[in-house]
Amino acid sequence: MDTEFLFEINQGLHSFAAVVGLAAAFLAEIFCLKNLKGLPTIYKVLRWSMIILVFTGFMFFVKARLGLGGARLFFNEALWAKYAIVAILLANAVLMQAKKIPLKIGAPISLVSWSVAFIFGKWHPQWLSFWSAMVGYIAAVIIVGFILEAIKKKIDKHEACQI
Repeated sequence: MDTEFLFEINQGLHSFAAVVGLAAAFLAEIFCLKNLKGLPTIYKVLRWSMIILVFTGFMFFVKARLGLGGARLFFNEALWAKYAIVAILLANAVLMQAKKIPLKIGAPISLVSWSVAFIFGKWHPQWLSFWSAMVGYIAAVIIVGFILEAIKKKIDKHEACQI
């Protein structure tokens, strides 16, 4: 079997998992804000999307290591920011599952992490430094946190979403 074909399948799976994960992150917030049933299913989708993304992302490293292209990406700081954000996303998921981080903090981290990782996965701006990306990411998490809190206060003052 042609290795290039396998890497094309890998690219497709990676893109699919990214889209599904991003959509599930937004759905999780909507379901949480509205106190709808179905959050456990959405969290399963998020976990499986993350597993597929990490595995297929690792395969991109394998491809570059085998000399099949892509080595130039190792020098892109925006891509390294994406890897750092994915690591934060993984840690956040584990901490939220273990109930070591409150939803008030974990939700904006998850939502922004999925969004930024998706954007940086498709767009690798050469002009963006690692630290600029991380400062923007942290600012976005804080802003989204305030926005989610404001929305939650408007929607329902009595019930809090539980994982």
